[in-house]
Amino acid sequence: MIKGRLTRSRALRAEDAARHLRWRNDPLARWATAGDPCFDPVTAKAITLAFDTMPRLSPRESAVFTVEDTAGGGVIGMADYRDLDPYAGVATLGITIGERESGGAATGRRRCGC
Repeated sequence: MIKGRLTRSRALRAEDAARHLRWRNDPLARWATAGDPCFDPVTAKAITLAFDTMPRLSPRESAVFTVEDTAGGGVIGMADYRDLDPYAGVATLGITIGERESGGAATGRRRCGC
């Protein structure tokens, strides 16, 4: 678990799947990702497959985390890294705060302290 001032990130759990499905299909959340192809709409079957597969992926390549609010403890979003290039020292970091009452679009960097 990675804990910051406003949020903490933890490993995915099966009970997170419904929220991830809702966020991935939310037009406002998709708009806030600025056309990220990794955030296209998905089916429930695709989310189930992803949740079954992700824990077996090498963390040296990519990972997805669930983001919780430290004040209330509720699940508010997700964060991931991908396209990792250890030789160049770069990676793509994606942060989505899917719960609109938690700040919603464009607050991922602020809430996660980036």
